[in-house]
Amino acid sequence: MTPAEKLLWEQLRNRKIDGFRFRRQHPIDEFIVDFFCYEANLVIEMDGEVHLETAQSERDVERTRILNGHGLKVIRFKNEEVENMMNDVIIQIKKELMESKSS
Repeated sequence: MTPAEKLLWEQLRNRKIDGFRFRRQHPIDEFIVDFFCYEANLVIEMDGEVHLETAQSERDVERTRILNGHGLKVIRFKNEEVENMMNDVIIQIKKELMESKSS
């Protein structure tokens, strides 16, 4: 895991966010997603600098489309967001988790 992934994992593990269980490096279809919450059908992907490249960005769009096709919601955070704005990241994750409960 990258340093940013380790930081986020510390916030997600052991049901620390509203009792939701997350798995890390979880296989779905042909992909390994960074973090997955089965209860909320939520995938969290971490994006480093490589994701700014056009080819990788296009692959990310296709990957998200495929995961959405499995009924999953995908949210993405840049490494810098996790490293510098963790509270905002957690708020966004909680928002997505609550939306999944009401669906």
